[in-house]
Amino acid sequence: MSLDPLPQPKITTQNRDARHRRAVYLCADDRYAPYALFLAQQIAVAHPCREFDICIVSDTPITPHPLHDQMSLRLVQIDLAALKTQVLVGARIGFATYLRVFMPQLWAQDYDRLLYLDGDIFYQRGDISALLRQNLGTAPVAAVLDTKQWHKPNRPARDVAVLGLPAAPYFNAGVLLIDVARFNALRVGARILELLIARGQDLVWHDQTALNAVVLGDWAQMPLQWNFQYSHKTMLWAGFVDVCFFHFIGRRKPFLRRYGGFSARFVGPYRTFLGHHFPHLAPGVQARPAAPLRWLAGAAIGVMNLTMLQGALRMRAQSGGDLEFRAPKAKSPQD
Repeated sequence: MSLDPLPQPKITTQNRDARHRRAVYLCADDRYAPYALFLAQQIAVAHPCREFDICIVSDTPITPHPLHDQMSLRLVQIDLAALKTQVLVGARIGFATYLRVFMPQLWAQDYDRLLYLDGDIFYQRGDISALLRQNLGTAPVAAVLDTKQWHKPNRPARDVAVLGLPAAPYFNAGVLLIDVARFNALRVGARILELLIARGQDLVWHDQTALNAVVLGDWAQMPLQWNFQYSHKTMLWAGFVDVCFFHFIGRRKPFLRRYGGFSARFVGPYRTFLGHHFPHLAPGVQARPAAPLRWLAGAAIGVMNLTMLQGALRMRAQSGGDLEFRAPKAKSPQD
């Protein structure tokens, strides 16, 4: 398939060059940028003498904010406009989510190792500098198994199966540790672009589907604590794991008003941060409903968590130290 009709991704503007050989990056549009800044600030405060850049990537201009300079963020805007008509987007999943897969190629001369993070993540602990130094062996990327395979690790992922591909371990793309040289040597970004053009409207979980389809099992498994996928079905099991990153999957987030059963440990920091830096968004933080509704929600959450008990215990048993990675279980057929 020829890619000539579509321009390749390219950086259009940036506020500064790279300062380190490793980076943490988030992708956001202007709507989601405040929540990405919340996570960026958590990381910056926890790593005041960091040896990695913190970057915000967008495809449209981000409203300037004093925090950008205070945290020495690298702000990068890339051009992917020609791809917007080729892929699925919606009110919850915007086009910015696709940007993550092209940064290893665009930053090939800037960084050796990248850590991608979704904007709906809450940092609790963890040595990110040590994580960025982790050797991935022959794998281009490391990630955490998606919740759909916690309970049944051999369950085929439907979104990959519809592409006619065999079953393989399937990861959640909210946290990705990327070996830039290996990622580019295997043409992962280029192959994803080809898939987006050919089957973009068939990718149910967007670029997560594309990533899993292209890598197809050739990835290193990170311990669960680096991407604890926190939802109604898993929240009660979070105490079994010394979590580094809480990833709020699903439609309910602690920074959105719709009640999701999130505790004050999450809601409070979001309310404080948004109230200080983005006052117009503070009223959108999860509100505390009346007692009867909380009791009903608690009962429903308890029942849903029981369905994940076996999977949660299995994942906990597999999660050792923060840097105890598991080698790929399969090789990409194009490797």
